[in-house]
Amino acid sequence: MLSLWSSNIIKHFFCVIPPLLVLSCSDIRINEIVMFAFMCCIIVSSLVTVLLFYVYIISTILQIYFAKGRRKAFSSCTFHLTSVVMFHGTLLFMYLRPTSSYSMDTDKMVSAFYTLEIPMVNPLIYSLRNMEEHVKDALRNASFPDTSV
Repeated sequence: MLSLWSSNIIKHFFCVIPPLLVLSCSDIRINEIVMFAFMCCIIVSSLVTVLLFYVYIISTILQIYFAKGRRKAFSSCTFHLTSVVMFHGTLLFMYLRPTSSYSMDTDKMVSAFYTLEIPMVNPLIYSLRNMEEHVKDALRNASFPDTSV
């Protein structure tokens, strides 16, 4: 059980463990060790699982006969894998760093990044990629007037 200072207001967007530990006036070493162990297991196991699935996906993509199909599949996988790495990278930064480098302001920015921005990246990336394909097709089909006189 944590004993808190007189102020028990968490100056954070939502209740997560690191800001709560900052408010504690009791010894938090065991809490930090347990949090580190659990987060290592959770974050690393989910990242390894995703990467193993990507090995399987990539081996399946390499069996696609047509180069255009392979290129489209790799393009989709690249965007998704980028957002997965961004998400897990911020979680690793948030929960697996030493408490000596803990900063409440940095923590707020990082938590806003992984809860708000990363989930918004996927639809944006996929819509931009689809729009890029449509723009390329439109440019290929467009007939430009001859500007040389």
